[in-house]
Amino acid sequence: MPRLALLASVLSLLLVTGCDSGSSDLFGEFIADVTVDGVRVTDPDDDPDDDETPEDLTGEAVYTVVQTENGPEFVLGLFVGDLFDSQYDDYQYVLFRLAGGVPSVGAYGVAEDPERTAARALYADVLDGDDPEEATGQILNGTDGVLALSSVDPYSIVGTFNFDARGVDVQNAQRIVRGRMSGQFEAVYEQPSLVLNRGLDLR
Repeated sequence: MPRLALLASVLSLLLVTGCDSGSSDLFGEFIADVTVDGVRVTDPDDDPDDDETPEDLTGEAVYTVVQTENGPEFVLGLFVGDLFDSQYDDYQYVLFRLAGGVPSVGAYGVAEDPERTAARALYADVLDGDDPEEATGQILNGTDGVLALSSVDPYSIVGTFNFDARGVDVQNAQRIVRGRMSGQFEAVYEQPSLVLNRGLDLR
């Protein structure tokens, strides 16, 4: 009888803690404030006729380690909406890359860095990317900022970021665009194939 009572109490504890998050998502989450050429980029699901304040970008956050020709590289992806919405021709995400395996708690400078010693950041928002005549959107590289990791364990990473960025409008590669990105995230580990299968060129 005591064993049944113990089992019942364990099950009740699991039910309470297992439902604590109120979410069945398998991926982490992020929220970001993004501006491009002084215009705030808002949640694509926002109703433009809604009088409420436009929402920040939100979505799923994952990290992994991929093998490149320069060795292992940490990749943190913050995908707007659903991770699987970003594939090949249509995508919107913030991506960080850092040489080596999973980094430790700390602050990492963001810079355009051909030597791969700093964290590199990318913001991409593109539709019809597989058709040069129809493609729209922007691709910006981080030029200055910080990726700060406050918690790192074998399954998740928590942190914040802010960086300035510069890039191009995909409809007119001669038009330089500038932006600013900031936000926070809790990312979970996923296999490299899950990220690479989004069509991202991480080699």
